[in-house]
Amino acid sequence: MIPVTVVMLEYEKRRSTQGETCGLAAVVGQAVIDSLKRPLVWAPLLATILVLMGVPVPRAFESMLDQIGSATAGVGLFASGLIIATCHAKVTAESLGNSFLKMVVQPVLMGLLVPMLGVAKPLGSQGIVMCALPTAAVPVMLALNYHVYENEAASVLLLTTLIMIVTTPIAIAWAAV
Repeated sequence: MIPVTVVMLEYEKRRSTQGETCGLAAVVGQAVIDSLKRPLVWAPLLATILVLMGVPVPRAFESMLDQIGSATAGVGLFASGLIIATCHAKVTAESLGNSFLKMVVQPVLMGLLVPMLGVAKPLGSQGIVMCALPTAAVPVMLALNYHVYENEAASVLLLTTLIMIVTTPIAIAWAAV
């Protein structure tokens, strides 16, 4: 999702700066090239390709990646706090609607799809619980980086984090059934 989002943001940035003077193919092509320069885009794509090819991770890299992975939750929480503190989070109909979709509709849909598609435990249960977690800090960081939807994204981050207090225990109970 992140690579696609970055390409779309780069496209919009290019389109708004170049206007109608440039053709669609040129704008899309430049947006893809610009987005591929960002590690946020090429790193997950490269990782996906390596996993699909069955390339093993060397022991030294695995240890390093484990250490980085164990720090990401704390760094993400710290970044979320900074974002909420610096942005002007406001409760609006839009932020409430987005938060409702993320924290209620998405877990309910997952809870209905898991048995319909026959997804076995623990994967199905994990999918339900993951849908009941608040939005990540990455969309807000992208909003800040591209100067679009900044306050709204910060508001959704704050609201989903608060709503999580109610929805996550419900999702855990539902997933355990």
